Formats: sequence, C-alpha cells, structure tokens
Amino acid sequence: MNNIKSLFVFMFAVSAFFLMVFSNFSAQAWVNPQADITLEGNKLYDKGNYGQALEKYGQALIELPDNPRLHFNMGNVAYKKEDYEQAEIHYNKTLNTDDLLLEAKADYNIGNCKFKQGKLKENTNRKEAIELYRQSLDYYKRAIELNPDNKDAKFNHEFIEKYIKELASKSKPPEDQQDKEKQEQKQDQQQDQQKKERKEGSSEEDQKQGRDKKEEEQKREGQEDSPEEGQKEGQSEEDKKEERTKEEEQQETPAGADQEQEKTEMSEEEARRLLDSLREEDLKNLDKKPTRTGREPRYKDW
Repeated sequence: MNNIKSLFVFMFAVSAFFLMVFSNFSAQAWVNPQADITLEGNKLYDKGNYGQALEKYGQALIELPDNPRLHFNMGNVAYKKEDYEQAEIHYNKTLNTDDLLLEAKADYNIGNCKFKQGKLKENTNRKEAIELYRQSLDYYKRAIELNPDNKDAKFNHEFIEKYIKELASKSKPPEDQQDKEKQEQKQDQQQDQQKKERKEGSSEEDQKQGRDKKEEEQKREGQEDSPEEGQKEGQSEEDKKEERTKEEEQQETPAGADQEQEKTEMSEEEARRLLDSLREEDLKNLDKKPTRTGREPRYKDW
C-alpha cells in the first residue's frame, strides 16, 4: 500500500514538472515571436547575405515597427549596400532608445554616413562636401559624450578635422598663387587694350591713307585740267608765302591810286559820256539870261 502511494506521488511530481516546462516554453515563444526571425537575419548578415538579412529584418519589423535594434540592423544592411541616405534614416530611428550604448553606436554610424556622402560629392560640389564633413563631426562628438571609451569615434573626429582644413586650403589658392593670377589677369587686360588701340590706330591710318590718296588723285586731275593751277599747287612754301605777300600789298593799295589810273586811262566810251553831259549842260545854259558882259555861251567842241 505504501509502495503504491509513493509511486503515485512520484508520477504526479513528474507530470507537474513537464507541464511547467512546456507552459514556460509556450509562453516565451508567444511573448517574443520575432526573436528567431531576427536571429536568422543576423546570421545572414554575418555571412554577407545582406539582401536576405534585410528581408528577415523587414518581417520582424512588421510586428515591431518601432524597435530600435531592428532599425539599427537595417541601417547596417543599407550601409553595406552603400545606400547611405537610407542607412541614416534607420539610424536616426535608433536614437529613440533608452540604451545609451546603442544610441552612441547609432551616432557614430550616422557620422560615417555623413562622411561617405561628403566623399561622393567632393569632386562635384566641394562646398557641400565640407558641410557634410562638419555635420559628421557633430555626431562623432555626441558618440564620444555618450561613450567616452569609443576610440573609433575619437579617431574619426580628429581625422576629419584635419581633412576639412586640408580640403579648405585646396579650395583657396595660396596668396602667391592669387597674386600670380591677378598679375596674369592684368597682363591679359593690357594686351587686350593694346590690341584694341592698334586696331583703332590701324583703322585711322587706313582712313588717313585713303584721304591722302584721294587728295593726290584730285591734284592729279587738277593738273591735267589746268596746268597753271597745278604748277601753282606745286610751289614751295616760300613761293606761296611770297605770293600771299604780293596779294596783300595789292589789297592795301590806296583807292586814290586806282582813281588816278582811271583818270589817265579813260576809255573812249567814258569820254563820249563826258562829252554828252557837257553838251546837255550847254543846252541848259542857252535858256539863261545873258551875262553882264553880253557874251553868249559857246559850246565846247571836242
């Protein structure tokens, strides 16, 4: 009887033990159903199967859309695929966590994303690249503040600080180079001005030559039409001056001299007019009374 009772107690204890184990396992599987999916995704990521790992993380994210660790893992996959903008989006969602170490890792990775984006734009837009590098410094600094033991963040921060200075110095040429460029630019402007002046001078010279040629042709035509005039134009400056002096002397001759010449050189017509006027005067005197001497006026005959 005692043996039967002992056996019954043993069987009851074994049944209770198995019931407790299976109930705990079922409860754990029901409470965290995405744990296995996330674990599978991590294994695929370690093997380099980033596409399949991203699918697993996506499946787990359906049930846990705000899980910071899932977003961190998805950010890592996007970073490996060189999609730095998408990786930055997932890392920023990781920052909403109470795990300061996880947040420090997310800040560090965002700094890396900023640096990678800057490298892609360095050859096309250096100004924007430098701005991205400066943003990366802010995230590295935040990562150091959250985790002072993060040596990688410290190294990257110092490296990028120096890199920005070197890049900025390359963007701006040295002072001697600037002076050289200004000097070359000034020389180019002077050469352009000289070319312009030579061109204008050449144009004026051509015009002058054209005028001289035209005047020469006119002189040649004048010589053919009137030889005397052509000879006059061919006189020297002294001859011309002497001729002008003679003309001025002639112009300054007194009017009386011309009148005396006219008196001494009266023409036949002028003599006739004078004779007619005298006759008319004699005819008028016929009507007058005789003078006291009683003599009558007589015509003057020429």
